[in-house]
Order: sequence, then C-alpha cells, then structure tokens
Amino acid sequence: MAFAADNRVRPGANAPRISERWPSYVLALLIAAGTIAFIGIVIDQLVDKGPFGWHLSQPRTWQGGLEVLALAALLAVVAGVVRSALWRALLLVAIGEFYLRRHYVDLPMLVDVLYVEALIGAGAFAAKLCGIPRATGVHGYLRCAAAGVVLWSLGAWTLSAFGIGSVQAWRAWTLLFAIPAILARQTPLTVYLARRFATLGGSERAIIAAIGAWFLCLAARTNLVSGFDAWWYGLRGEYVLVATGSVFKSLELVAPVNYYPKLWELVLIPVSGL
Repeated sequence: MAFAADNRVRPGANAPRISERWPSYVLALLIAAGTIAFIGIVIDQLVDKGPFGWHLSQPRTWQGGLEVLALAALLAVVAGVVRSALWRALLLVAIGEFYLRRHYVDLPMLVDVLYVEALIGAGAFAAKLCGIPRATGVHGYLRCAAAGVVLWSLGAWTLSAFGIGSVQAWRAWTLLFAIPAILARQTPLTVYLARRFATLGGSERAIIAAIGAWFLCLAARTNLVSGFDAWWYGLRGEYVLVATGSVFKSLELVAPVNYYPKLWELVLIPVSGL
C-alpha cells in the first residue's frame, strides 16, 4: 500500500513536461502561419495583381470549376454511401463516363488505359519467362510497367534506327504487345485497383473517389486547354519527333533539351493525336 501511494501521480507533476514542449508548439504554429502567408502572397500576386484574375472572372472558368466540384461530391457520396460493390462500381463508372463523354475524351481515355495494360502485360510476360511470379501488389505492377516500357522502347528505338520509326509503325509495334500481354495471364491493373478499392472503408473510398474526379478533370481539360510544352512534344509528337520516319533525324542535337533520349514523349507516340 505504501509503495502504491508513493507512485501516485501528484498534481502538477506534468507541468515541467508541458513547459518543455511549448517551444515545439510555437515552432509548429510559426511554420503553419508562414506557410499560409507565403501561399497567400503567391495567390495575391498571381490573381489580384497577376494574369489569372481575368481568367477567374470568366464564366467558363466558374462553370467548369463548379462542374468539377459537383462531380467530386457526387463520386464521393456514391463511393462512401452505396454498400453494394456491384452497384457502387456501376454508378461510379456511369458518372465518370457521362463526364468524359460530355468533354469528348472517353474513347481516348479508354485507349490510354488499354495501352498501359498492354505495357504491364508485356512486362509480366517477360517476368514469367524469367521465372518471376505474377504481380500481386503495387510493387509488382510497378516492376511490370517498368519492364514493359523498357521492352517497348527497345523495339521502338531499334525500328527508328532502321528508318521505320513513323507513328504508324510504332502503333503496329504497340499492337503486338497485346499478344504477350494476353499470354502472361496477369490480372489487369484496373481489376486489381477495383478489388483493392472495394476493400476500403466508406470514408477512404470517398476520399479516393474525390481525388479521381480531379484526374477526370485533367483528362477533360486536355480537350479544351493546352500549354506550349504540350503542343511542342506531348500533342504533336507524330509531327515533331517521328515525322521523318526516325526519331534520330528529328532530334539533331540542336538544343540542350535534345541531348538525352525522349523516353516519355516517345512512349506517348502511339496514342498521339487522339
């Protein structure tokens, strides 16, 4: 009893600990206040005194923004409230398809998804030949995707070295990837993600669905707005990079940006112009 009494927490015993932590609290408060201030200054300079104030005043900007917010809210509610996995998936796909069809980007998005699945499947087939088991997690799919990009690039650059590097030739080369992708019998990435999504809680599904709405917005935006970089390589690759039938001819080492292979831009060539 005496031992228990001696070990009781006395009033004010935690006071020294609290007094020692107050500098950490002050530092965290200063960091938060500084972050808000610096972000606010940038917003003020770009919107109030910069070029974006005019853009934000246009009705199309507000209409598009409200449309995206409504899309995010609707997807989040469906993902978080609907309990049936089948009905939830059908509703999410239907809403996403309606939004993408409204902006005429649903078919390009479908082709892009099939293209990514073909690359992953080809990488999975190469892994199968090497005795590596099928991908069952995110890291496995990432390895398959990297292997697929490497294999595609190896063939595409080889064809380009022999003067067969046109967009039509590279699209034919890409279609050949469907054969090993099917033979690999790897679970498609979209199916894997859908299964993982169904195992999450309601709040987690709602958050992911709202984030997915932002990606749908970016896809719709490609059909309405584009910048200089996108028009230079991303949206004109079939003219800028492979119009002569070989990517080696188009680069010509005329600027520092051309001193390294255009890996990502060339991977986009098969779906360029869609």
